[in-house]
Amino acid sequence: MGAPMRSTVGPIGLVVLQSTGFCNIDCDYCYLPDRSNRRQTMDLDTVAQAARLVFDQRLLKNELDIVWHAGEPLTLPPAYYAEAIKMIEAARPPAVTVHYGVQTNGTLIDDSWIDLFERHAITVGVSLDGPRDLHDRNSASCRRAAIPFTSSAWSRRTRCRARRS
Repeated sequence: MGAPMRSTVGPIGLVVLQSTGFCNIDCDYCYLPDRSNRRQTMDLDTVAQAARLVFDQRLLKNELDIVWHAGEPLTLPPAYYAEAIKMIEAARPPAVTVHYGVQTNGTLIDDSWIDLFERHAITVGVSLDGPRDLHDRNSASCRRAAIPFTSSAWSRRTRCRARRS
């Protein structure tokens, strides 16, 4: 028998949650199977259980990043995330600060999303497929939906802000 393995588990500082496997575009290189299945949704009870599990760990840092990633998180309504955050906050120990984030393709951002992002200080990462030729070659659904390479959350946010003013 070999020497026992030494634990190298460090403090938990990041939790990635996949709220849905569904994606509104169909990139050829995507690693997710069944990404066209709209019913693949993480139940809110599972979110609450995950929060309790993480917050009960002795290896938890005093700051935790929770990021929704994979599939297209914004295919679920903003109310889903508002409720998920409410559940996470209810389980959060007072000594722990939670920062929220979402990784998105940016195609669904509108005023309701911006309101949610601002209300909960959610950091938004926008996935870009690289140069125009790579984007156009690998994203058949983007071509079918006529989503141009230049479409991004930042241009949408500017339009949303201009409409509000």
